[in-house]
Amino acid sequence: MKKIYSILLTAAVALAAFAACTRDYMAGPMARNITVGTTAEQIAADGNSFTADVTADGAWVANAPEWISVEPAYGQGNETVKITVAPNDGAERSGKVGFYSAVGAVGSTDITLEAEPLVELTVTQAAGQGQGDETPTISIADYLALGANTDEYLITGAITRIVNTTYGNFDLTDETGTVYVYGLLNEKLEDKVCFKEKDLAMGDVLTVKVKELTLFRDTWETVDAVYVSHSKSLIALEEDSVTLPKEGQDFSVKAEVKGADVKVDYDADWISYKGAEKDGENVTLNFSAAENAGMGRVAVMSISTTTAKGESSEVEFTVNQEGNIVTVSVADFLAAEESDSAVYELVGTIGGRINTTFGNFDLTDASGTVYVYGLTATELGYGANNDKSFASLGLKDGDLIKIRGYRSSHEGKPQVKSAWFIEKLADGPKAVTVAEFLAAEESETQVYILEGTIGGKIDGTYGNFDLSDETGTVYVYGLTATELGYGAKNDKSYASLGLKEGDKIKMKGYRSSHNGKTQVKSGWFLEKFEPVIPDDGTVTVTDAKLPTAYPAEETVITEGAYDFYILNVANFGNGIQFKKNGSYVANKTAMPSEIKTITLTCHPAKIYYQDNLTVYAGTAEKPEGTALTGTLDESGKVETFAVPAGCTYFRIYNGSGYAVYLESIKVTL
Repeated sequence: MKKIYSILLTAAVALAAFAACTRDYMAGPMARNITVGTTAEQIAADGNSFTADVTADGAWVANAPEWISVEPAYGQGNETVKITVAPNDGAERSGKVGFYSAVGAVGSTDITLEAEPLVELTVTQAAGQGQGDETPTISIADYLALGANTDEYLITGAITRIVNTTYGNFDLTDETGTVYVYGLLNEKLEDKVCFKEKDLAMGDVLTVKVKELTLFRDTWETVDAVYVSHSKSLIALEEDSVTLPKEGQDFSVKAEVKGADVKVDYDADWISYKGAEKDGENVTLNFSAAENAGMGRVAVMSISTTTAKGESSEVEFTVNQEGNIVTVSVADFLAAEESDSAVYELVGTIGGRINTTFGNFDLTDASGTVYVYGLTATELGYGANNDKSFASLGLKDGDLIKIRGYRSSHEGKPQVKSAWFIEKLADGPKAVTVAEFLAAEESETQVYILEGTIGGKIDGTYGNFDLSDETGTVYVYGLTATELGYGAKNDKSYASLGLKEGDKIKMKGYRSSHNGKTQVKSGWFLEKFEPVIPDDGTVTVTDAKLPTAYPAEETVITEGAYDFYILNVANFGNGIQFKKNGSYVANKTAMPSEIKTITLTCHPAKIYYQDNLTVYAGTAEKPEGTALTGTLDESGKVETFAVPAGCTYFRIYNGSGYAVYLESIKVTL
């Protein structure tokens, strides 16, 4: 049920509105029937006054736009009112004078108005002189309806939300709608000065010249509006919102008011009005919120004031109340019953296949993983259409976040439905290649996950070494057994890890540099990759990890848990291509058991020549010595080499004058 409360601030001010009357007004019943002698008037651009006979069977109050004044504005029973229309310098305009039923009378401290007027009088005023040559004035709704626009218009509205006072970013609202103003220029078209220069504030009525209308993240906004004029708000709130506990409590709205009254309009049965206190221009409106047994809820109060001359201002006050929110682990959420009213709060890490339009992803904590079916920037309510605001949050894979939502399911799979974002608790670690790490910006907060092989000059005390993968090499300046934090003193725990040159590890750390050289700083150990015998007993090298050009120097590629040296070997679309006159593939990571056979399979589109490749096996990296003898199968494209006992390393070498093309190299253990 919509509620409207009107508080007369002083009897003296209120009586000024009744200057044309000679009798006193006593408290009386609400008017149930009101009529006005005329319901429509046409007024010239230069303004004028006219009278209207009000017939009522009780107390009433008149309300009008700021350019129309009504005397008297309050009454009881029959009255003749004088309605004055100010001169019009702009386009043709129309406004309504509403006559409301009310309880109370002049001098009372509390008048309750009905939500809708019992009768309205429409005033239409002609446009001012020269309007055809001036920038046209339109409503905000009509401006928004234009979409992408190149023409100039004037719009007028009240400032209802302020985002940035330096550039002048705010919401401008009239009776037809709201537009977001992204940047306000002064008359000299200077930016970053106008908002503070004009001392603009919440509730001020502002006229701006607008042109460009841009769609940004599903919201239309006007860019670089030009200041034309403004009038100060007659009402200023000390705070524009309050957040209340679910148990309910009393609260107050404090305002500085320069008008003759204060009217509060809201639609929330759970809020009760408890009266008002006044000290000069300072007014305190007292309310009470009931206990909330359901989900969190919001009410927006419209608070306005009107002077005896009919000037008015309006601001908004937002009341937020917490609801029944249960904080749970993912495991507890999965075990909960489905509900369209119970709200759950979860904390976890973003992962899985992320839909950045609607905000679909996996949320993981220490207890498990659940699918989030839609995350929005703000609460929309159970089953509401997704507003595609996830992208505006700037979240990414690995971020630790807090969300709220409902327990639901789809095809038997539990999910978080109609979820909304609460806060990001930490940026997530980002898994990158060495090349991507080298290209990243330095940061004291972003954690990176790297996998690579230990090499270079190793400091066994502090854990300094080179880390290499198939994309490049980076210097690790300190590796510790556990996370110590960015810039923390090294605890010399590297030795306890038992790592050595050639070990392949996973680690975390920060992107930093020293003397212009990129390094991993404050790194800590995650795991060591121990080569194991695959289920089928084979390790296979394909062209998947090969570069698309012959490397100028020996480099390393990784297949699963194994690193391999390559020289002059690449993939030009013809499989594993060995360059003529000196190229090879050799395992850098020792096989976990002795090699039994090595099988070379020719690329299906090529011819295999048995004498072009030489295969060696041994107990150390890149073995040489006696070449192995191979056996061709019936196709003439597959050659298998038996390997002597005890060998865990191999090397395949092309010293011929011809390029060789293989489909795969299979090592059987």
